[in-house]
Amino acid sequence: MAINFYYDVIKDCGPVPNGITSYHDNHPETWPYPFGDRDSIDSMVEVISSFYYTMVKNDCEIQLFTGDDIFNPVRGFKEDIFYPFEVSYGININIPHKTLDYLRAGKMKVLLLGQTLQGANEVIRLRHVAEMFMRCKVPVENIILVTADLNNTYQELLDPYKSYSIDWWQIESRLIINNDTVKYKNFFKPINDPMPVLDFDIDQFNPKLLFHNFSEYPQAPNCVQLYSALEANELYDHGSIIHKNDSIDYHANSLISILTPWAPNNRMAYMSEVNALFTNLDIWQLLVMGKPFMVFGCQQTMKYLNQQGYFTFFDLLNEKYDTYADVSIRADLICHELTRLKNNCRSEETKNALKTLNKFAKVNKAKFLERSHMPMFLKLFDAIRYG
Repeated sequence: MAINFYYDVIKDCGPVPNGITSYHDNHPETWPYPFGDRDSIDSMVEVISSFYYTMVKNDCEIQLFTGDDIFNPVRGFKEDIFYPFEVSYGININIPHKTLDYLRAGKMKVLLLGQTLQGANEVIRLRHVAEMFMRCKVPVENIILVTADLNNTYQELLDPYKSYSIDWWQIESRLIINNDTVKYKNFFKPINDPMPVLDFDIDQFNPKLLFHNFSEYPQAPNCVQLYSALEANELYDHGSIIHKNDSIDYHANSLISILTPWAPNNRMAYMSEVNALFTNLDIWQLLVMGKPFMVFGCQQTMKYLNQQGYFTFFDLLNEKYDTYADVSIRADLICHELTRLKNNCRSEETKNALKTLNKFAKVNKAKFLERSHMPMFLKLFDAIRYG
């Protein structure tokens, strides 16, 4: 079944992001669709239709509507038409009165997309925008929220609006790793450029260091706890720790990569956040690279990778740390595993485990690169349509 999107303006090259105040088009070398001013920091919406573009890249069937199309008898009655609105951090917005009339009358539903937001401090932005639409007399049942929290933990925070989730970064990471998108070159600048993980040969893996950690936020509670535990266990000097300009060479030269993405912490104001589960580009890059890694981020991340059909590293590592919410317990368990590996890195048991993991790594890589993510989008919209 096609997914129906309504855009206020559709040019020959594609839809203009809803809510944008000004835009450019006919610049395919920059972006194949219309886009807003890249230097603008005050727009309430993203400057590109990122969600739509990624759906197209994943072969989703999308019908586009604009103007009075939704009343066109030739196109037939459409029960579910969505008005995509990709939430950013600014205040400027441009929504035509006719569009608001359609939304108020239930002719279509607002689809507030917060797929890049992480943590309550960012996700609450969706609620603020939803309240803006409700103040414009859009019925609450016509306002739909989407996050990348796989456990949909923020339902209470976002109540009374219905919220749904999608693993945005698994989907995006495949495009990035395959160099199949220009958005991260021209619009969304990551802290580090994507690593050339496709060129890494796991059969040549011969690390000299015990571990490597890169974190763009070293003051984050999980990072502070990790560094303290590494120091207490006399492990700090057995690896590399950097906070900018990460490189695949660091990962290739370490037995274990310790990833420290966003994570809930013990001082969070929204207590249900302890169950939040986000992935990110680093996780999927390391999965494709194939070398062992640990994720000191959201609880149950490794379990989620298993549920997605990927092998993790239990032949080499005790992944019990992944089951605990308390960051101090998790840090101690990670250091316990690092100490064990430090003392046994040249043992036959460790060598055999690495040989087994090399086989699993190749399976993971092939599965990830070949996987279609269309079903994730279909599952999302089925949930929105049918509950």
